[in-house]
Amino acid sequence: MLLVPVVRAADEAKPGIGYITLSESDPCLVQGHNTQFTKDLGPRMQIMLPKSVGAPLAEVVEVISDTELRLKKEFGGDSGKCTMRIREKLSELLAQGKPGLEYKRIPHIDQQEMYHHVYQCLTEGGCIGIFPEGSIPMSLTASNLLLIITNVGGSHDRADLLPLKAGVSLMALGAMANHPNLKVQIVPVGLSYFHPHRFRSRVV
Repeated sequence: MLLVPVVRAADEAKPGIGYITLSESDPCLVQGHNTQFTKDLGPRMQIMLPKSVGAPLAEVVEVISDTELRLKKEFGGDSGKCTMRIREKLSELLAQGKPGLEYKRIPHIDQQEMYHHVYQCLTEGGCIGIFPEGSIPMSLTASNLLLIITNVGGSHDRADLLPLKAGVSLMALGAMANHPNLKVQIVPVGLSYFHPHRFRSRVV
């Protein structure tokens, strides 16, 4: 079984220097105050705003200068709801004498090599285990198996399985697209605790 180490871009988020606002006429145009966009950001990187506005993300498509950049889409997508919330928050901050919103910069991580190993393993009849957290020793002999191992609900309190993420589909469909005769099985596996808040309680 191949255990796949996946680096999440969000785990590499770092605070950005300075403060940002949105252009009055274009929600995809970000303007900075005491920022250094040319040094800190680049195309395909992402900007994440604070939780006070819902922690929305947006992908950078072009860095114009140290104080100006363009987004691929406005924060929160094309609906415009998130943009309204951001503009309201910016108005509050500016009224308080603050120059804008703090932000985090998230690097673009190329997962090509990881996907290459996944496709190769499945094509050769191997099995892949994906762990969202921790590590679980396991012995498997099934072939062409994409095993999703997760805590039930992602916590001890909820007794339901969380929806599978898009990456799982990309792994299975990508392998089968490269080899049409390949049939990949996806098996979700959950951990259910008898006494969730007791250390070393029984689990199935």
